[in-house]
Parts: sequence; C-alpha cells; structure tokens
Amino acid sequence: MFIIMSFIYAKLLVVICIAYVLSEVVTHNVPLHYYEGFFTYLYGASILFLLYVFCYLLHDNSTGAPPPPPKPPKQSKAAKKAQKKQEKQEKEAAKKQKKSKKDASQPPPQPPPMPADEATGAPAGKGGKSGAMFQILK
Repeated sequence: MFIIMSFIYAKLLVVICIAYVLSEVVTHNVPLHYYEGFFTYLYGASILFLLYVFCYLLHDNSTGAPPPPPKPPKQSKAAKKAQKKQEKQEKEAAKKQKKSKKDASQPPPQPPPMPADEATGAPAGKGGKSGAMFQILK
C-alpha cells in the first residue's frame, strides 16, 4: 500500500510540474514568482524526506545488534549437480578408507584346527590311520 501511494504521489508531482511548465509557455503574462511556491515545496519536501531516511538508517544501525549474515548466493543447477557428485565421491572414498582400516586392524584368518586322531590323541597326519601316506618313518 505504501509503495502504491508513493508511486501515485510521484506521478502527481510530475504531472503538476509539467502542467506548470506548459502553462508558462502557453500564457505570456504570468508573474515572475508564480511557480516559486511549488518549486520551494518540492525542494523542502525532498530535503525533509532525505533527512527522514538518514535518521531512519542511523537509528536502525545504532541498535547495537550485528547485522544479519548475508545469504549465500544461489547456485546454478550444474553447480548443484557437481557438488552432489563431489559429496558422493567423498562418501565413497571415506567408506573405502574405513573398510581398509577395518581390514588392516583384523589379523589374517587362521586355518581351522585339524581333527585329532581318536586312538592316539595326536593330530591326524602325524601318525595313525588317517593320513598314513604322510607318516614319518622312524
């Protein structure tokens, strides 16, 4: 509403100014200081408005609160895609690194123990029935 009223006021001032200037051109017997009141009003109103803006900005900045942080600029679609791709690659690299750390921290798997020979109690293959092929001769 304020913006619309300001626009209408500005249009009205422009139309009145054009009307005054055209009436001076059309009529030749106008007194010398006939338009002085209108132009003095324009001059005074513009100075008062600038003073109001200055005081408003001075009061707004003197509250002591820091100004809000600026908003980051909007990224284009291509930049967003590139950023998502880079984040995905970073996540995959972190997973690979975590997996390699996990693999490095675990000892290598040991083979399962050999079954013991029931008769002698010795491991199979060192004497007994199973593994007779590999028996050591004494």
